[in-house]
Amino acid sequence: MAPEAFLKLNEIIWRDFYKEADYLGYHGHKLLAVDGSFLNLPDHASIREEFGTRGMGRGRLRGKKQSMCLLSMLYEPVNYLTLDVQTDHMDASELQLFLRHLNKVEKDDIVLLDRGYLARYIFSILQSKVL
Repeated sequence: MAPEAFLKLNEIIWRDFYKEADYLGYHGHKLLAVDGSFLNLPDHASIREEFGTRGMGRGRLRGKKQSMCLLSMLYEPVNYLTLDVQTDHMDASELQLFLRHLNKVEKDDIVLLDRGYLARYIFSILQSKVL
C-alpha cells in the first residue's frame, strides 16, 4: 500500500471525528499544535539520497552518520488526533514543512507554535488565511 493511502485514511478519520463527535476544544475552537523532529530511517543508499544523513552525537556513536529525515506533525493535543505529517530532506526547514500543513488548518482554529516558528511571513500567511 502506498504511504499516501495512510495519510488519506487518517484525514477521513479526523474529518469524520469532528463532524460526528462532541469533541473537546477551547471556547469553541480546535486547539492545534505543530512541532518538528528528526526521524531515524533504515540505512540504505536510496534513503540516504532522498532524505540525507546526520551525525549521531557523542560517545561511541560520535562520527557515525545515520539516515534521517526532517518530520513535522500537526496535531490536536486535546483529543489526541494527528491531523497531518510531513517529511522532507534533512536540509529542509521546519517552516517549509509547516506551510504544507496549512491546508488542514481551518478558520477559527488556534495554532500553537514554538519559538522556532517566529517569522513575519508565517504570521502574514496566517492572517491572510483569516485564522
